[in-house]
Amino acid sequence: MKKIYTLVAIVCLSLHLSAQNASKSAHIIKLMDGKEMKGTVVKVSANEVTFVYEGEKAEYTVKNSDIEKIEHSSGRVEVYNNKVVKNDNKDLSAKKYTRAERKNKIAIMPFTFFVENDLGPEQIGLKAQEDTYGLIARNTPGYTILDARTTNALLNRAGAKKENIANFTMEDLCEIVGAEYIITGTVSQTKADKIENERGRVEVKPETKGNDVLTGITGIATGSKSKQQNYNVAVTVHIYKDDNTSIYSRSHKAFFPSTDGSFADPLQYIMKRNPLYKK
Repeated sequence: MKKIYTLVAIVCLSLHLSAQNASKSAHIIKLMDGKEMKGTVVKVSANEVTFVYEGEKAEYTVKNSDIEKIEHSSGRVEVYNNKVVKNDNKDLSAKKYTRAERKNKIAIMPFTFFVENDLGPEQIGLKAQEDTYGLIARNTPGYTILDARTTNALLNRAGAKKENIANFTMEDLCEIVGAEYIITGTVSQTKADKIENERGRVEVKPETKGNDVLTGITGIATGSKSKQQNYNVAVTVHIYKDDNTSIYSRSHKAFFPSTDGSFADPLQYIMKRNPLYKK
């Protein structure tokens, strides 16, 4: 009886060792889509790899362009294609500009627009970005100002969008857009008092008697009232250097409310006083 148990134990051990050796001798092909193929590499050509799955005899071909790497049974790893690594905040494949490449360059971020303390239309923030470019492009000798379209394209390519821009430091943004200085800003619009306008006229009618003899004049006054909504507008601008230091921060409210909510005057007031601006 002991001989039978011993024989069974030897057989089980042999099967276990055999399975381990088979596992160790297997090749693993890791594909670009994250899947794995485990078995034996039969043939390698210039365009494809011929492969047999573990426990099967049928041969399959895999294009080299679909393979990330092959882990050979010897432990050697053969890389076919490098995978682009991404996370929720940044695309690590985006170019990062060096400090020398960023020297004396200024980039303007899209402004954030608030209406009654809530986020407003994105287009207003883009308009403020364009207007800021126009204000400083002619008055910053010695600096290169990146146009808004280029800046926004580089931000999008790196995955820096309005939803997650707070996850990027100013140094990160400078490396992404290739600038030594970053300008950010907000435009805030709130309702002011309404203006009441009155319009009136007097209609004059002559009074006659008999043979169209003028006996007097009667005046009838008519009029109307209307109200126009006024808005208070404030602009805030920050300027940062590529080492995350702030070199300028200022807010300014328009001196008078306006019916169109224009931010042109407070923006101009602020930008003419920033340290990069030269008259």
